[in-house]
Amino acid sequence: MKITRNCVVCGQEATPLGKSYSSAFLGKCQNCQMVFSTVIPDEFELKLHYSNYDRNAEVSNLTFQVYDSWFEKWKKMSIKSLLDFGCGLGALVDYANLNGFSSVGTEIDLDVVGKLSSKGVKVIDFDSLVGNSDKYNLISIIEVLEHVSDPKMVLIQLRQKLTSPGMMFITTPNFNALNRRILKGKWRALWYPDHINIFSYASLKKLLEDCGYQIVSIETSGHILFDRIYSGENSKKASSILTIENQRKFFMKNAFTIRFKQFLNFVLNQLKLGDTLIVYASKS
Repeated sequence: MKITRNCVVCGQEATPLGKSYSSAFLGKCQNCQMVFSTVIPDEFELKLHYSNYDRNAEVSNLTFQVYDSWFEKWKKMSIKSLLDFGCGLGALVDYANLNGFSSVGTEIDLDVVGKLSSKGVKVIDFDSLVGNSDKYNLISIIEVLEHVSDPKMVLIQLRQKLTSPGMMFITTPNFNALNRRILKGKWRALWYPDHINIFSYASLKKLLEDCGYQIVSIETSGHILFDRIYSGENSKKASSILTIENQRKFFMKNAFTIRFKQFLNFVLNQLKLGDTLIVYASKS
C-alpha cells in the first residue's frame, strides 16, 4: 500500500515537478525547496525491498582509497569512535576497525542485521542503538539519507548518539547537479523507490539546522561524464565500457587524468553542481 507525504523538512505540500519526473513521483516544496517523492511504499514494502539487496557484492579498491582519505581527515579531527548508519555491506565498519577506529554499523531490518553479523560485521539494529547509552565521535550516513522515509526523525535520534563535541558526516545525491540539469528525469540518482529524498545544498542545510546541527562544511563532488547512454543491442558493449566503476578507474589511470578529475571537481564544487553533496555538521 502506497502512502502520501508532505515535505520531509518543513511539512508543507509539494508542487509536482512535471512529466519528466513523474515516474519517481517527485514534487518540490515551495517553502524550503526540498525535492522528494510525494508517494512512497509503506514501511513493510520498503523493508521487503531493501531486504533483497545483495549483501555479497565486492567492494572496489578505489572505494577503500576513498575511505583512506576520510580516515586521514578523521584522525586529524581526533575521531576515535564511529557509527555507520545504514552500513550496507559493512565494508566501512570493518575497514575502520582495522585502521584503529572503534566502529559499529547499524541497519533497521533485523534480518539484515543477522546476515551481516553472521559474516563477522559488527552491527546492531536501529532500535537497539536508540535504546542503549553508547555515543560516538562521528556518525556517517553514506548514500543513505535519500532512502529513508523520515530523515528528520533519523537525524534527531542520531544526534543523541553523538558525543559533545560530535560530528555528522553525510553524502547524498545533489538535486542541483549538472547531470540532473542535463538528464532531468533520466538522471541515475532519481531511482524510485530507493531514492525518495533528493536534497540540494539549501534543503539539506535547513534540515540539519532544524535538527540541532551546525554546518561545518558542505561541498559537492563527482561528475559521471557518461551517466547515461542509449539503450539497445548496439550499446551493450559501450554500456560495459562506460560503467561507473570503469570511469572511476579511467580517471585514476595516470597523473593527467587524476589532475583533470581534480580540476573538474573543483569547478563543479565552486558552482555547487557536483553529483554528490558531502557534508560535515557538528552537534550544536
